[in-house]
Amino acid sequence: MSQPLVFQSSHRAWALAEILGSDGRMRQVVRIGARDVPLADVADVCVERHSERDVRGLLIMGIGFLLAAQVILIAVSSFAWRERYLIGAAVLCCLAMASLFEVRGLRPITYCRLTVTLRDGSAAVFTFPDNDDVQMLAAMLSWAKG
Repeated sequence: MSQPLVFQSSHRAWALAEILGSDGRMRQVVRIGARDVPLADVADVCVERHSERDVRGLLIMGIGFLLAAQVILIAVSSFAWRERYLIGAAVLCCLAMASLFEVRGLRPITYCRLTVTLRDGSAAVFTFPDNDDVQMLAAMLSWAKG
């Protein structure tokens, strides 16, 4: 239920293209998503790999279920609520345990971030799910910058 999606891209997220520049000459660009990055303007390329586990929501839910079960237990024992409410406390405890077991079984989500610094100092940051694709793009951009 909360496992990360497996990305299987059928095509590359980038492509080489030629566009007509403002001076009337054809310029080679690499088209990444909707952005065109001129190859002649690439100054630096940096690839970072990130990995994270998104557990905050599941932990908050588990703690919330445990607190609600505790409120019911206190109400039954201290305020003489009916004992049938203990079934609700047991259900809430089971939900809390299921949430915490789900946290234990989460696998990390891994993605790659490509930062392309241009000669004018601006930086373009792109995120890719596929490490091979970003490594191939980084190698091509490093070769293009000379």
